[in-house]
Amino acid sequence: MEHLPDELWVLIFRYLHRIDILHSFSQLSSRFQQILQSYYENMNLINVSYRHYKILCEQILPLHGSQVRSLILHNSLQLNKFKEHIKQLPHLQYLKLTSDYDDEDSIHEIEYYVDRLPQYLTDLHIDGCFVLSSILMKVLGGKAEVPEFPSLTNLTVLGSYAFEQPISQSDWHCLCMHRNLKTLKIHLTILEDIFCILPSMPNLEELYLSSLLNVIEFEDEKKMNGFRTVARSISSKLLKFHFETGRLHQEPNDSCR
Repeated sequence: MEHLPDELWVLIFRYLHRIDILHSFSQLSSRFQQILQSYYENMNLINVSYRHYKILCEQILPLHGSQVRSLILHNSLQLNKFKEHIKQLPHLQYLKLTSDYDDEDSIHEIEYYVDRLPQYLTDLHIDGCFVLSSILMKVLGGKAEVPEFPSLTNLTVLGSYAFEQPISQSDWHCLCMHRNLKTLKIHLTILEDIFCILPSMPNLEELYLSSLLNVIEFEDEKKMNGFRTVARSISSKLLKFHFETGRLHQEPNDSCR
């Protein structure tokens, strides 16, 4: 085995499940530890069986959880089951949470993760059937004007309830300044809420916005240009603005992480 080049092992690993690779090869030698580094860093729990899930949580994370930098959970069942293990990932930088249920438990589970994330998280993607405002306020709020996630640079929050009450002005005033945030992707039912969110992101460079309401107004190019001008006046460093009627979708290459 030691005589095979690293490139050949990488080709062989393409035919094996990621969890089986980590479980079978991680303790062989320092050389294999080096080869497996990227497998530890990026955990995508798509198509994970119960057997693989148990191996991951009971044998891999206790030893190598500190090496995980990226985690993707694909459904409400994974959100529920993985909660007790999130504390084993102290150096997590990228997290994507997807909930497929439209109940209050989904909101509580998302909030559970947000409350336990490391402060230096840089990328947070939340997608699911929940009222947006409660999650958004939790992510963008803070204590004593200090943001919960000062290192956050990319934020995606896509709720999907069609009817939502506007967030109160008193709540908006509780938002902290997120000076490192560069990219925001968000679905808003109350489109004008974006003008309350943007002042907390003075260095925002890219804004991807979608809405189900006010669709007719925003088919007018003149009004669309006016909206873009106002958005840039609030966030002076905005370089890219993208608007969709309907609902934004996650990037197709997420599954490759």
